[in-house]
Amino acid sequence: MGAQRSQSIYREFDVCIVGLKCWGFVSGASHPRFIGGIETDLVTLARTLAAAGKRVALIVYDEGQPEVTTINGITVFSSFSPDAGLPGLRFLFPRGSALIRAVRRVNATHFIQMGAGVESGWTALAVKSLGKRSRFIFFAGGDRDCLAVLPAIPQLRERLLYRLGLRLADHVVTQTTRQSDLLKQEFGIESSILRLPNSLQQEASTMPNEVDTGGAARKVLWVGRIDRNKRPHWLLELAETYPNYQFEVVGEANSEDNYSADFKAAALKADNIVLHGKIARRNLAGFYTTADLLCCTSEFEGFPATFLEAWSFGLPTISTVDPGDNITRFGAGATAQSLDELRDAIAPENLDLNIDRWSESARRLYSEEFSPETCLERFNQVLRKVA
Repeated sequence: MGAQRSQSIYREFDVCIVGLKCWGFVSGASHPRFIGGIETDLVTLARTLAAAGKRVALIVYDEGQPEVTTINGITVFSSFSPDAGLPGLRFLFPRGSALIRAVRRVNATHFIQMGAGVESGWTALAVKSLGKRSRFIFFAGGDRDCLAVLPAIPQLRERLLYRLGLRLADHVVTQTTRQSDLLKQEFGIESSILRLPNSLQQEASTMPNEVDTGGAARKVLWVGRIDRNKRPHWLLELAETYPNYQFEVVGEANSEDNYSADFKAAALKADNIVLHGKIARRNLAGFYTTADLLCCTSEFEGFPATFLEAWSFGLPTISTVDPGDNITRFGAGATAQSLDELRDAIAPENLDLNIDRWSESARRLYSEEFSPETCLERFNQVLRKVA
């Protein structure tokens, strides 16, 4: 019985994606435990590949789901609980050992992992143990993944394991020219530039529009994880400057801390800020279709999935970051380096003059550069290069 089960479930896959935090997204949970751009990117990639006829596997945390299940053509394998193990020891067991075991039991031609971390090293080691029939492709999650000091990875052992994964990767993919240049300068590693697909606009017909934000003069949407790097506290200043604007905040902190608690407490006191918390992907389209613009206040970013989602609906972006200079090149909104510049960018006179042009440019940018079809073809080119 065990052999028959192994042959029927652990068949050969074209692509296996290691996305430990992706269970909530791939399963369509109304309140996923983890929320972020990497999870959105990887699940969307898995769905796009499966829809194109690829045999796709996904390795995720064990959050109580079956060991193996199939969702929309994606075979999902659970690995280990994010809460399992003793502090200090769980780095090796169960996290390292369980992830290596999960990778080794999936017979895939290509393995993909995104974002700097210990998973990069464990995945690379596991893939290399499979021999020449499998390849490991690492996707940088942002600029900080390409800096030798690795500011996002505090522990030495985690930095060492990430560096090992980066060196063992058969190919590395970045999202922007800046990331590619940094990776070459800091690590001496060449990379391909590729943005993963986003299909929210295509899925919108099945997503109810449940958003009613009243009769505000302008509706400003902010989507992301509530933490200090994202600087949502800037919205408090913007809301005070423009009391007739409605500010919609979609997202939550991965783990509550003083910063997120203080921000939410202050936002609840503002008459024109609405906190929606975590929103299921199937309900997200309604926010993009009712807003006037997407506002990004982050100190740094990789290439936010929210930008692609917004552009696919023709929603302009007012942002403190401009990955790949796409906002500037296409005129799909405006950029700002400070809170004062951001305040000026969303001033009524500026929006009245430019928002229709920005909206048209946002649609064109998405259609020409980031449609699922375009991204899928570029992804296939990377697979051919690795092969």
